Amino acid sequence: MTLTAVGDIDRSASTLAPFGYALESLPQGWRGAVPVVAGIGQMALAAVNMAGLVEGLAQVVDGARRLGPSRKRGHSRVFSDAEQHALAVLERASRKRPLLLIADNLHWWDAGSLKFLSSLLDEELRESYPFLTQLRVIAVETLAKYQGVVYPRAHDDALAARWVRRRELGEIVPSQFREVLTAFGAPAGTPSETVEDIYALTGGHLQLAQRAAEYLSRYGPSQLTTMSITAFRRELFGERVRALGNVGNELHSLLQIAATIGLTFRQAEVVCAYPGEDAEARRLIRRCCDERVIEGGASTYRFVHDIIREYFRDPELTDGVEVHERLMDCLRVLRPDDYETRCINALRAERTKEAAVLGLQAGLQATRDHSRTLEDLSPEVRQAIADGGLADALSALVQATIALGAYEFEKCLDLVDRVPRGLARSVNAEADCIAAACLMATRSEVNRRSGRELLHSWRGIESEEFDLGFRLMRHLLYGLAMTTDKGEARALERDLRSRLESRVGFDESAGDQLHILDRSAGAVEQPDIALRRTRRAAEYFAPRDEESVIRKPLEYYRCLLNYGANLICNARYDDAITAHERLVALIDDFEPGTFPRVDYAHGNHLLASLRGGRVTPGEAASRQREIIAVHGNREDPFYLHNAFAVYLALSGDLDGALSQFKILRSHLNATRTSPEPSMVYLLGSNETAVRFLAGEDFDVLRVWDGLGTTLSAIAYTTVSFLERRHLFLRESFTEASLTPSEFDRYVIDRHPVEFGPLWDNYGRGFRLPEVELWRDS
Repeated sequence: MTLTAVGDIDRSASTLAPFGYALESLPQGWRGAVPVVAGIGQMALAAVNMAGLVEGLAQVVDGARRLGPSRKRGHSRVFSDAEQHALAVLERASRKRPLLLIADNLHWWDAGSLKFLSSLLDEELRESYPFLTQLRVIAVETLAKYQGVVYPRAHDDALAARWVRRRELGEIVPSQFREVLTAFGAPAGTPSETVEDIYALTGGHLQLAQRAAEYLSRYGPSQLTTMSITAFRRELFGERVRALGNVGNELHSLLQIAATIGLTFRQAEVVCAYPGEDAEARRLIRRCCDERVIEGGASTYRFVHDIIREYFRDPELTDGVEVHERLMDCLRVLRPDDYETRCINALRAERTKEAAVLGLQAGLQATRDHSRTLEDLSPEVRQAIADGGLADALSALVQATIALGAYEFEKCLDLVDRVPRGLARSVNAEADCIAAACLMATRSEVNRRSGRELLHSWRGIESEEFDLGFRLMRHLLYGLAMTTDKGEARALERDLRSRLESRVGFDESAGDQLHILDRSAGAVEQPDIALRRTRRAAEYFAPRDEESVIRKPLEYYRCLLNYGANLICNARYDDAITAHERLVALIDDFEPGTFPRVDYAHGNHLLASLRGGRVTPGEAASRQREIIAVHGNREDPFYLHNAFAVYLALSGDLDGALSQFKILRSHLNATRTSPEPSMVYLLGSNETAVRFLAGEDFDVLRVWDGLGTTLSAIAYTTVSFLERRHLFLRESFTEASLTPSEFDRYVIDRHPVEFGPLWDNYGRGFRLPEVELWRDS
């Protein structure tokens, strides 16, 4: 299996550009079923004649390991989303045969791609991803006198590895040139002086020699050898296009657009920027391939050599600024979340204000992608941010995002407030997106209402800026799901799904986003429907059999967590234990700190084990104490400590349980304004039950009936189950004596039918909620 990743001087500021274009050349995207050769290209082999050769070899070993509880290997590193995607596609491509990766134009590779290329051959990474042990890399770069290295430090670091072997190949010398021209089709009797003149004009360059040979075979020496080098190249590359008449003029126009975009380009971008009909543009692209001006297929193409591309990019022939201006709208629609590329294109269009805003958004995106930092942005993008006066705003928003992830809500909101109002519309929207996410996360109904109001003000922005608008609307969807009437939330979800489905044909991320909506189905659906949707999401992001790479580890973690939680909801405890064993194996497989809220994962696993009869309440209390000590979250302790208190109660330590509930209630009231009803009811109902079981003298029925009012305000879709349970549990308080275990089973033993199998979970006397991740932050 051969795959070519091409460096492009105009994309050296875009992270992972060579890999992005190479992988898009594979049919059916990353989930394609059959590895297909992405051709080396006509000039990739010829380039070896004029290049230094860098060859990296990895030791061959057999086998690949599946993700699962029995898997044993070193901690995996989580790359950026783009790198993880590339790793997954490379593994898929190499499933049936070893992979040869040709790193062409290495001197033009961006720093991120050079670093990633080095990591692919790192011994530690090969231990985690066995398919890399069979990877072969041939890197090709032009000698210094032809081209310069764009990122010297990253380039030198990549070539400093011990596995690098160098080969320098000489140029075509004058005595060999006649043989070369003849091999390319020049007449055998071409005069020696013509051969010498063409050698002087071409410098022995194979692409030019091939074109000159074809020209000689059609027209003879003519006046070719009397031209200047510039005129010589124009004649070679323009002659064939001009010979096509009107079609040639159309081809020339299209190739000018493609050349302005880069040595490599996407079909969709050229079609969008072309002033004619889309079908006509696609037909012209096919004709360009027939004329051997470009090569590729499916969705990405490249000029067969940069010399040809340079001819069509001649500023005397093309207004590059105008092309980049047209591309701004195209990229906004086609690749709305590729802020780094959009920023660089805006700079080429001389739209510096827009470039600064897009650069800021690229910086925020890098922060959301936990494996990247602002330093990973290209210098060109960082300079655009500084020149646009947005460096301070970006710094504040980045720090606010980090504070949000750490549950430092006041700090988050204070940092957002430092961003001046009156900046560009997209900057204001990004600030409000972070602020609203923070307000939603506080478990305060007052704050959630404020967050919903803030997000409502941005309705419709998804039609202008899809990625930004979609993120805002997903936060709003969560906010609406936290209201008792789910009608507006379901309507918004339908609208988002419809928009995503319309983008699936050209936006690869749309499929991911559709399944991310499925992952959060528990917020708007009943447990049986949510179970099906979360299972679908987990299966979508899961690695296939015999694959070791998870394309999006963080999203797979969230989906698997929610799927396991929904298995508990539906009282499928054995299946839930199996799912959580897989989840815990995933956590253990990666470096600590990779995944958020692993306390939820471990807590849910223990809950399933208790309900499934695998552990006793005493064992559960002991293990829960360990989970809290190792993984607990001080800012948001409620679910884990509630479970710990219940486990203490079930094991007979009622005083210990009451002490825990007192601490939790105090913390909730001290840190939350108007706490959410679900948390008030959770802690209140369990504490009331423990007080009753401990024999306290209080009006238990009055307290219990008061909690019923709180229960009616809970926004979860399962509130009807809880209301029925609450009614039946009222009877238990008239019993003379109950053990904690008898109280826990009181309803399901006396009223076993009710809501089917899931009643074994929702009918329990003690509330032990399984926990899901419905938000990304």
